[in-house]
Amino acid sequence: METMSGKSCLVTGATSGIGKETALRLAALGAAVTIVGRDEARGAAAAAEIRERVPGARVETLTADLSRPAPGPRSTWPARPR
Repeated sequence: METMSGKSCLVTGATSGIGKETALRLAALGAAVTIVGRDEARGAAAAAEIRERVPGARVETLTADLSRPAPGPRSTWPARPR
């Protein structure tokens, strides 16, 4: 089986459905997963479920609504040269 150990993954829509299953599978493969959702409580519940189903999973939550653009710069993350 392929491993994602040492990788970090950001999964949007991870509080339910395909997003949550994606986050679960990535955690099972060893990735550090940050799940993004609009509702803080649902994000916490999804993270708790992933940790329960995948012992030792590294899961963080980020509450954000990415469906609505914010005013100002499109990204606050620094650009990296390729």
